[in-house]
Amino acid sequence: MGYGKWDPWGGLDEVRSHLERLAGEDRTRLTPESCGYVWAPPADMLETSQSVIVQVELPGITADQVLVEIVDGDLLVRGERPCQRPAGADEPEPTHHLIERAHGIFARRFPLPPGVAADGITARLKDGLLTIVVPKRRAKAPYRFSLVVE
Repeated sequence: MGYGKWDPWGGLDEVRSHLERLAGEDRTRLTPESCGYVWAPPADMLETSQSVIVQVELPGITADQVLVEIVDGDLLVRGERPCQRPAGADEPEPTHHLIERAHGIFARRFPLPPGVAADGITARLKDGLLTIVVPKRRAKAPYRFSLVVE
């Protein structure tokens, strides 16, 4: 087994280069639309004896802006929250001093345990909270048989 030289500061060179590149950019041209990132809304996932329940915080989003589907055994929640300008901000390119509210495309993927019934899934969006209930399949009764020993 060969041993290489370990450098505890090795990853900092990449971070430094990113920071130098960011410092050299003209930040006045950065707008919420130009950032191009996918944000992940906060969520909770719990399992009961009857179902798996996922709750996702989506304030300011309507039901037609959200897609809920099961892909490869995972629950996928995705959509888009458009950037909304406040009333009175009619300038074509206002200067943003602070942007903390996430907007744009969002996506979350939740691995589902085996034995869920994907065809019985329900989703409800109320007061900015999306609640998804994925029922579990009913356990089959064990099949018993008698052995004849000869």
